[in-house]
Amino acid sequence: MKSIYIPKPPTTMLMFNHHLYICSNSSSSDDLTNQELSDISSKILGNMSDVLNNIVTGVSLAEPPADPSSQEWANQPNKAPYTVIIPAHSMRFNPAPTPLHENVAFSTQPKIQVLDEQGRVITKLGTAANPWIITASLRAGTGSNPSASLEGNLTAQFVNGWANFSSLMITHFGSGYIIDFNVTSPTEGENFTISTDPLTIPSQPVKASVVNMPTDIIVGNFHTFTLELQDGLSSLVLPDIAWRGHTWTVTAELGMPSLYGNVTFSGGSQVSFDTVTSRSSFYSITLSQLGMYVIKFHITSSPPDYDFYEEVVVTVKSAEQASMFIEESKTMTVKFDADYKTVVESDDKYFGAMVGNYFANLYPEILFSSVSVSPGSILVTLTISGNSTNINSTVYAVCSGIQSGTSFTYNSVTLSLTSYMTVGGVSYYGVTCGDITVSGC
Repeated sequence: MKSIYIPKPPTTMLMFNHHLYICSNSSSSDDLTNQELSDISSKILGNMSDVLNNIVTGVSLAEPPADPSSQEWANQPNKAPYTVIIPAHSMRFNPAPTPLHENVAFSTQPKIQVLDEQGRVITKLGTAANPWIITASLRAGTGSNPSASLEGNLTAQFVNGWANFSSLMITHFGSGYIIDFNVTSPTEGENFTISTDPLTIPSQPVKASVVNMPTDIIVGNFHTFTLELQDGLSSLVLPDIAWRGHTWTVTAELGMPSLYGNVTFSGGSQVSFDTVTSRSSFYSITLSQLGMYVIKFHITSSPPDYDFYEEVVVTVKSAEQASMFIEESKTMTVKFDADYKTVVESDDKYFGAMVGNYFANLYPEILFSSVSVSPGSILVTLTISGNSTNINSTVYAVCSGIQSGTSFTYNSVTLSLTSYMTVGGVSYYGVTCGDITVSGC
């Protein structure tokens, strides 16, 4: 191993006992300037092999010691003074960036390491005073949307061999985006670079949720429904619905009205979403008949990047039901012997509303307040409320209807209830219905 000693300011070089001394005839006590050090480094590193008559594979560097009276001296670790400097050959991602969607930070942020010619990671890059810094930039002319830009903290410092980015994102959806990472400090490393493969940035997923609706929806009354635009993944409110110049509107209508008979729906004319609250409200939605219904909200944007629906099942009460004394509530489950996936699939709200609406209008003495549909053939579970006498008589009547044959038509498919029913989670089977506390369907 050979050593090099650089006093200030150096003027000549000589070899002695396998050490290269860079000597000075000057008595100046001034520190070396950056330019002087750069000139020295270029001269030494450019001719090192010739001067030493050896192949140079690495350089050991010792920084000047701190002033013994300084805090820096007190804080420095007790380590050997020399640091092995190895020529950098290439860089790698570990890992590479993975986008989530436009205008949000990548789900996987890039981490970059520098390798030597043998592919080993170099952990010491630069000095404490002059660390290596790498900068990210969106390559000009790449990506399908010319308005896109790379945002976030665009620079990272190498620490223990790692340059870790934390908040990179691309503002607009599209494909073919390439991000270049260039070493920007020291300036001699400006051509040292690594680039991503072409990236595809999905559009911002958006959904709408009904965040406010009446507890009691009464036949013929005006009712307020409020919707909110939310992130489709996190369900958090979108803080800026006007990004990329978007405006948003929504209309409301009765979903699949043929399922419900002669009900009238009104009050769903188009309204706009407020850019401050990300919300929109209907103030006069009205239904003319009690029962269960699906209200379908149609949300669109301008520019026309988004067009989707939000659907909610509502229970509409008569005035008498609104003032009804609720003595008890139970669940009642009925069954259709049919394939769930073929008949229902993703239309569970509509199928449940159809069955609930049928029973709600047939038995107005009690309240049918919620419905769910699940596989197992097709199981429909309804919540029924009222006084005990009316609940018992309604369950008995439903059981009788099952035995006599209760059928429905859904999407041109005729379905009949099978001889199966549960009340309060207890199963009842049979060919006739007696006292429901003893036996049943």
